[in-house]
Amino acid sequence: MGWKKKFGLPSAMTMEVIGIKSYNTYKKTFEDLVEWGFFKVVERSKNQYTANIIALSKIDKAPDKANAKHLIKQDHSTEQSNDSIIKHEKPNKPKNEETDEIDWSAFLDFFKKLTGKNLKSISDSAKRQFRVLLEEGYEKKDILKAIINAQKDPWISERPHVLTFEFISKKENFERYLNYVEKKEFNPTSRIPIV
Repeated sequence: MGWKKKFGLPSAMTMEVIGIKSYNTYKKTFEDLVEWGFFKVVERSKNQYTANIIALSKIDKAPDKANAKHLIKQDHSTEQSNDSIIKHEKPNKPKNEETDEIDWSAFLDFFKKLTGKNLKSISDSAKRQFRVLLEEGYEKKDILKAIINAQKDPWISERPHVLTFEFISKKENFERYLNYVEKKEFNPTSRIPIV
């Protein structure tokens, strides 16, 4: 970024780049770095759609001008990364069906195609629980990932009626399936013989 004195540090992008999946882990690490003096917080983010503005602590006469090509490339890639399920929320608007951050009908279609269930709608309680997860720092793609991973669980396969929006929107179920790792069955014939 051309060693700018201060710049935005978006939480979601930073978590993805450094491989942290838990917002709580990211938040604690961020606060530790501030406390240890690696950087200063110029302005705290107001919600999940704004970035923290930070300044590196030890800058020795670096140029202020950022690389223009980098900035153009970054803006272009951000515009292309929109998902059909995710809509941009207009700032300072109350959350309702018109300004909601999730296109619930596309979300419902995704769920129906994945599970084969013929659902008519998503309950208001499930929508509320998903919004709480988003406010805690999770992303829309995390919700989709949890649903996809739940579909892989043998326990769910034996009880397909369990996989509902209400089930996956509960925090303990959501976190379990967001971090779910499919267990491979042990096959003794696949062992490599020791010579």
